[in-house]
Amino acid sequence: MSAIGIHIHLHHFKWNPKKTNEGHLSQKGQPGGISYKNWDVLTLSSDGNGHICARVVDHYNAVARRKLPENPQLWVFGYDMEKMKPRGWYSIMMPLFDVEPENHDDIIYATKELQDLANNALNQTRSQIKAAWFEYPEERKLKENKKKKDKTKGDTSFIDLDFWQQTEATFYLTVSHIAHNLNQQQPALTSEQAKYWRNTINQ
Repeated sequence: MSAIGIHIHLHHFKWNPKKTNEGHLSQKGQPGGISYKNWDVLTLSSDGNGHICARVVDHYNAVARRKLPENPQLWVFGYDMEKMKPRGWYSIMMPLFDVEPENHDDIIYATKELQDLANNALNQTRSQIKAAWFEYPEERKLKENKKKKDKTKGDTSFIDLDFWQQTEATFYLTVSHIAHNLNQQQPALTSEQAKYWRNTINQ
């Protein structure tokens, strides 16, 4: 297994593809860390989707991918900063897949669909847990407005973290299916593969 390391703050950029006059913004660490919801932006460049990954990753995708050992991974790391002060250090390994250049946009599109489904499932999960915690879901907002937030009851960040961790392996398995299928000029996922992803995020 080989690894490519990049610092999340310096080397890849995002922009709004519909607003060509706007500048490119570097992607920075965020509260909650780095997860597979960032995978497509960190591993593939796409002008149409408005992101450029690190040069070393672009080089791998263009040239080196056929020369490196099996199962290469991208090591992403960086600080989550607020007002020039570090709030936390994040580090994660992400797999790199053998994707033909002409299939980059297709795998990005398919991956974003997986991420959107995961976000929807997470939002529903979080809402149901809040409803179970409080008699009325709006009670949490009321407590926050009155600055009487009970962190034991009201902090839901651990739900997000657990969700991304519990579904990560299946996400990358599904992306590997997408890469293989697209390289074989087949639909991104079979019905069985898509169903497996749906069942995983809805458990």
